[in-house]
Amino acid sequence: MAVNPGERMTNCSDSATHSCRSLDPISFQRQLIEISARAGFEVHFLERRGSGLNASDRGDVDRYETWLDDLERYVMQLPNDVSKLLFGTSNGGKLATAFVRRRCDLVLGVALICPGLFVKKGDNVWQRCALPLAARTGLAWRQVDIPWRDLTLFTDAPHWQQYIRTDPLVLHQITIRFDLSP
Repeated sequence: MAVNPGERMTNCSDSATHSCRSLDPISFQRQLIEISARAGFEVHFLERRGSGLNASDRGDVDRYETWLDDLERYVMQLPNDVSKLLFGTSNGGKLATAFVRRRCDLVLGVALICPGLFVKKGDNVWQRCALPLAARTGLAWRQVDIPWRDLTLFTDAPHWQQYIRTDPLVLHQITIRFDLSP
């Protein structure tokens, strides 16, 4: 199905940490946005609540559905007379997938760019037990460090590893409840 200039494309994205090896996802995303805009598409770039350019409540969200609600509210306020394509990058790919499962009627299609659907390394057994317990005991707002020691989990390219180290938008701490949101 062809999409015509003047139609809307929405990209829900995570911060700068994208997990693709053979493709430079940050440059690819920028090129896709520039090409689309030059072709006459209206491009909207959204970031998750608590991440990226969102300065309030950095590293916090009450539950995963809040991100879906935010995206649904945004897409629904767009005019109905144009088709909408949803692009999801990194963890935004997981969000885009969940969104189209919930409200496929609101978008013409979805494209996933290096989607963060599966993690190579997750919480260990102790953390998987301790985090929900901490949340139930009133510590859900407690900030915990994100272990950025192994940047090869995101990219093999040294210049992108340096970018992740120095990007001011990368989260270095999150709340326990943010960690519990899939």
